[in-house]
Amino acid sequence: MGQARRRRRSAKAYKLVRIIDGASGGDDTDAVIKAIKDKKSWSETFAEIQKFGIFVNWGTLETELFEGDYAQEMIETLGVAAFARVLGTHSNTAG
Repeated sequence: MGQARRRRRSAKAYKLVRIIDGASGGDDTDAVIKAIKDKKSWSETFAEIQKFGIFVNWGTLETELFEGDYAQEMIETLGVAAFARVLGTHSNTAG
């Protein structure tokens, strides 16, 4: 993976860590992010980021569902969610 791509992914991951840690009442989010950035290897950094439920460059349930027999269901689900956002509703059913 190129350095620019890794930096973008890292920046996104740190932004999510900041949001999640802050939302969960983290006392010192800056210190948490600094501790993650201070890790010596990407795998150590990745392990710390995973503790926040953030998985970078790994398969996820969603991709497995798309690749499996559930692509149409995923498209319908995502379509309903997008439509609900446009309408300003929180409905999760089509109809």
